[in-house]
Amino acid sequence: MEWRSALREDLARLAPGEYLSVVTLTLFRLSQGLSDPRFGPLRHVLLPLVLLVKFVWIELLMSAQLPRAARIGPGLRLPHGGRGVCIHPFTRMGRNVTVFEWVSIGAIEQLDDRGRALPADLVLPVIGDDVYIGTGASIFGPVHIGDRARIGIGAVVFRDVPPGATVLPAPARVVLREPAGDGDAG
Repeated sequence: MEWRSALREDLARLAPGEYLSVVTLTLFRLSQGLSDPRFGPLRHVLLPLVLLVKFVWIELLMSAQLPRAARIGPGLRLPHGGRGVCIHPFTRMGRNVTVFEWVSIGAIEQLDDRGRALPADLVLPVIGDDVYIGTGASIFGPVHIGDRARIGIGAVVFRDVPPGATVLPAPARVVLREPAGDGDAG
């Protein structure tokens, strides 16, 4: 994947005024591009600088994790600058995916007999094309999110989602109400 064309597609999907997203996406795609040896000897000078700026902007200011190793197709949209988004480094995402703030996409670790994580056994989600992931959603484990799927606000996904499906969290319900009274006693 050519990082410049991916960045152009990312920026083309942004709504007017999404300036935080412009910075986040530019730093993310530039860090991926500078990792390629075909970039030339200049990458040895630029890459540390870009990684430092990326760390300060994305991880410190946006409280997000967008590792350059993640395989994310062109047309990524991160409204609100990707604030709080946490994506595992080995995640695979298709084209034109929209990820709102405070989304977690990650692995479920397999543990050995002593309770230690086995890194070779990480199982990660695969996300298709044109997927919408709402604020606060979590996607974990060996799930496949089909093309054009919509993951609702606050949904927790542990199972495959078919193409075109919508996943919603349980509806809000009243757990405790104040007792009905006849007014002020007094």
